[in-house]
Amino acid sequence: MSFYLISLSSLDLTALNEQILSQIDLNRKVCPI
Repeated sequence: MSFYLISLSSLDLTALNEQILSQIDLNRKVCPI
């Protein structure tokens, strides 16, 4: 059960990282550095 929880949280982290990266891409398009 603990292994399932660990893999679930790592999946959430991956989704969160993808959201952050896409947000950074949007910011670059609006205001290129």
